[in-house]
Amino acid sequence: RTNRDAIFTIPAGYDPLTREVSTSQLGYARENTLFSNQTNFAHEFETGKFKHNISTGIELSREKSEADRFGTASNPGTGLPISVDGSFPNRANGDFIGAATQFSEIKIDTFAAYLYDTIDLNDKWQITGGLRLEHYRLDLENIPGSAGVPSFKKDDTYLNGKLGLVHKPKENGSIYASVGLSALPPGSLLSNPDVSRTGDNGFPGAGGGVNNPDASTQQNWNYELGTKWDLFDGRLTTTAALFHTNRKNITISDGRGGTLGEGEQNLFGIELGAAGKINDHWTIFGGFLAMNSERDHFDDLRNASGRPEGDLADRYNVNGDELAFSPKYSANLWTTYEFDNGLTLGGGMQYVGSSYVGRTDDHDRIIPNGIAGKLPDYIVFNALASYELTEDITLRLNVDNVFDEVYAVSTNWGASRAFLGAPRTFTISADWEF
Repeated sequence: RTNRDAIFTIPAGYDPLTREVSTSQLGYARENTLFSNQTNFAHEFETGKFKHNISTGIELSREKSEADRFGTASNPGTGLPISVDGSFPNRANGDFIGAATQFSEIKIDTFAAYLYDTIDLNDKWQITGGLRLEHYRLDLENIPGSAGVPSFKKDDTYLNGKLGLVHKPKENGSIYASVGLSALPPGSLLSNPDVSRTGDNGFPGAGGGVNNPDASTQQNWNYELGTKWDLFDGRLTTTAALFHTNRKNITISDGRGGTLGEGEQNLFGIELGAAGKINDHWTIFGGFLAMNSERDHFDDLRNASGRPEGDLADRYNVNGDELAFSPKYSANLWTTYEFDNGLTLGGGMQYVGSSYVGRTDDHDRIIPNGIAGKLPDYIVFNALASYELTEDITLRLNVDNVFDEVYAVSTNWGASRAFLGAPRTFTISADWEF
């Protein structure tokens, strides 16, 4: 059980002429409870020449969220720079905004049964497969109710599964292929309602988007082909994988409490990795990811929606757009070298490519590529120096963001607020083994 009372202030609407932003104060009081049980049975046996390793069991869970929601208080404009000492006028003062104006309760019950089997066909071939049957029930109460977010109940039963094949052409290498199916039921509201907001904004999509009672259960098909090799007598492990994820039955809202229809998302990519030691002194960890994403909705959402042509039609015509906050390229590298005198030096970098700003998982309000701009790419360098003072004591200095790069790791869907990465940071630590 977790309890949280939260009061916070958000800036918005920056005016470059007056150098002022408007602010709003929001708050909520929320209690989450969770009960979960998993009972698993594992057994190994043989049928003829084949070795089996089965895993079967059941899962039970109940999730519950209760929240008091308070109104939003708008504050007057605040001049920038905010102040010499960095304080922010019109911030939350520790008091809720009057009495709670709305109450919400969400209960999600889940029951699942599964059976998976890994079969060793011989020394070079292995196959893994299984099924998972799951029943899901949602009970949502929104008090007082509204036309956009009525209280409702929703339940569904669906089947998931996976199948994989592994081939070991040599002792130090393997090649694998896999396909898996998973599901995301509608009404998965427990972890993502805007509990601090009131009215129809309190439950995104509960009226006509992915979380409405008439939405279909989303299906996620995952395909992967990869390989893994151990080099330098097992000191270094290298991996490579091609993957494709196809997400179906994504209900799309028209932003007015109605549903336009259902679309798909596709994600293609390749991932490379290396981890381990080149030699007794030199250690390396690195990875590279390249991927391409695409929305596969209607060719013409205007026909699907039945609404007239114009601005509204253009707003939803996003067929072929990339997914928001999905950079095409990212990479990381970290390496250390240990000298014989106990000194270790290391350094590395992290790169994240640019991506479109918009909405990701919920498509209640689709943001076409380019409307809210892009989140810029960034690269950050880090460094390390450590020294073994004695056999039991090691001193360490870490410097993160060596060049003090200013970068944004995320924004809200309209890019009016950005979350910045950490500035240059020094950390001194000592390890003592005893």
